[in-house]
Amino acid sequence: MTGTPLELADRNTPHVFGDYISIYDIQRAVEDGATVPIYYESRLAKLDLDERERPRIDPDLEEVTEGVLGLFAAAGVRKPDICILSEEFLAEVRGMQQKHLAAELLRKLLDGEIRTRRRRNVVQARSFARLLEQALRRYQNRAIEAAQVIEEFVALAKEMREADRRGE
Repeated sequence: MTGTPLELADRNTPHVFGDYISIYDIQRAVEDGATVPIYYESRLAKLDLDERERPRIDPDLEEVTEGVLGLFAAAGVRKPDICILSEEFLAEVRGMQQKHLAAELLRKLLDGEIRTRRRRNVVQARSFARLLEQALRRYQNRAIEAAQVIEEFVALAKEMREADRRGE
């Protein structure tokens, strides 16, 4: 039996339910043959939506993507392919006329990618988050221009892509 606190203040299971009597985790269940291994793989699902459906979906998507699609619209990009690790996307962002919007767009996308990676590799996510924060701080303090921060963000995206290729 599992005791899982439901209240935010009661997140400490042993404190609420007492010490563990026995722990039977998923790894042991797999070893015992009680279940099959569970594998998680993050994927980007590409959707080709009927234009008639878009008015119903766009407001919800805009909320979920925290304004990223609005940044695309402001920059004049009609139908973005939000795969931040692709060379095509990074080249398109580099070529945007509104550099401050391009920088903000990349920041939001990189931040989202880092949050996703945190589930798989906390150490790597922290490292990438630190690099993102350092570049952003220099940009906000006007130590570097928008074009320079874009280049740093692009380099960070490429580092993430390389980490994926290495299987990290």
